[in-house]
Amino acid sequence: MENGQNNGSDWKEAARARVEANKRRYCAEEIEAGRAPWTKMWQATKLVLMMTALALATNNFTCTPAEQSWAKVAEGIATVAVDAAGAAKSIIDPAAAPLIAEVENAFGAIVKSLQSYQANASAGTLAAVSAAVETADANIASLEVAVKNQGSAETISALTNTFANALAEIVALMPTTSTGGMPALTGLNVMAGAPQLTAPAIVLKSHGSPKGWKAKDFKAEYNRIRKHDKRLRKLKTT
Repeated sequence: MENGQNNGSDWKEAARARVEANKRRYCAEEIEAGRAPWTKMWQATKLVLMMTALALATNNFTCTPAEQSWAKVAEGIATVAVDAAGAAKSIIDPAAAPLIAEVENAFGAIVKSLQSYQANASAGTLAAVSAAVETADANIASLEVAVKNQGSAETISALTNTFANALAEIVALMPTTSTGGMPALTGLNVMAGAPQLTAPAIVLKSHGSPKGWKAKDFKAEYNRIRKHDKRLRKLKTT
């Protein structure tokens, strides 16, 4: 009887030992499984840190598509201005025609510089946009003076105001030091505290003012002017 009791006790102890061993093995597996995500996260973190260091070392600050959206809006406005200036050349006083041509060319240069900026955003391409804007500003200011001195027709005066407003709208969109600057950085550079990509503030000589308009609004304004002067052709831009 005693021997049977001992055998039963031994069996229970053996079973309990197997249960404990299984529990320890299960817990070990769970702990190991729990470590795997953290290990992967640490590996990803190290990769991010390495890429950040590389970006800082090469000063490779680039824009994300969302952060370049202002340039796309500005390009649309400048494209309409090029078209409108081309249309104005056919009705303006021949003596003032060269001024309109300069405005047309200047807005064309803005379009090209904005396209370059969108293709490769950098301090250099942003500086090219600023230079093109300053050239357009000087040309529009000269046109404003000529229109005023010559007592030009209402149509040309209205178009000149439209050019000035279009330029002011583009400047309002630009990431300049006067607006605090729009970040032109990747997420990595933001994490690294890299400086924002901005252009020096631009003080316009022409007398336009931003109204929050986009390309379609300037098309509508041109069509309003054309409604009162059928000599103006339809815009080519769609």
